[in-house]
Amino acid sequence: MAAKVPAKKLATLNKQIEAAVELREIIEQRKAELRPFEAKLDELEGLIRDAMLEAGSEAIKTPLGTYSLRRSTKPHVIDWGAVNKYVIAKKATDLYQARLHVAAWNDRVAAGEKIPGIETVDLVSVQWRKAS
Repeated sequence: MAAKVPAKKLATLNKQIEAAVELREIIEQRKAELRPFEAKLDELEGLIRDAMLEAGSEAIKTPLGTYSLRRSTKPHVIDWGAVNKYVIAKKATDLYQARLHVAAWNDRVAAGEKIPGIETVDLVSVQWRKAS
């Protein structure tokens, strides 16, 4: 149920809401305007990367700046069962990120399960839904 807001505060709140909505619209418009440029930049940088790899060059310096290759190695799990067995056997929990899957937690709590070491934190934020 919506609470009653005093008229003076309501006028200020309405102005803040109008300003927030206007900013949201400007941001969405700018994002939409940028999408084609971002796509073209991705395409160009892919061509630059491919040319650098083909030439065996790690960096290309120009008067405008330098493009360099950044290399990284990340894990890609192909068998979670094997990973989980390893983690349990070696007590290698450091391989996991320290966060819980919220939906799985919600399902267990809804089913009445008590999970030790977890406390519930309630967050409050505002959400905007454009009128249709």
